[in-house]
Amino acid sequence: YGGKAANFLDVGGGADRERVRHAVQLVAGLPPVKVIVLNILGGITRCDEVAKGILEAGIPQKVMVRLAGVNEDEGRALLAGKGYTMFETMDEAVQGAVEAIR
Repeated sequence: YGGKAANFLDVGGGADRERVRHAVQLVAGLPPVKVIVLNILGGITRCDEVAKGILEAGIPQKVMVRLAGVNEDEGRALLAGKGYTMFETMDEAVQGAVEAIR
């Protein structure tokens, strides 16, 4: 879609809110990162825990989020309640990220 990835990080299965918070802060701290795309397919990882970690990260960059899996509705509600835009697919999230930096 015309963007360029600055980094990639896999938080791993079963990541809790602390691991997600740390991962988001780590990626956000890299100089070229302007927007973060989180594509979570929660089988073992709970989407509500991911959402809490994102919120606790407190980063200045925009975060594009696609959540699918365990406790997806709860995670989406937590993030939507704080103004995050949710996406149905990874492609949509990536397109949103590219548009956000233009």
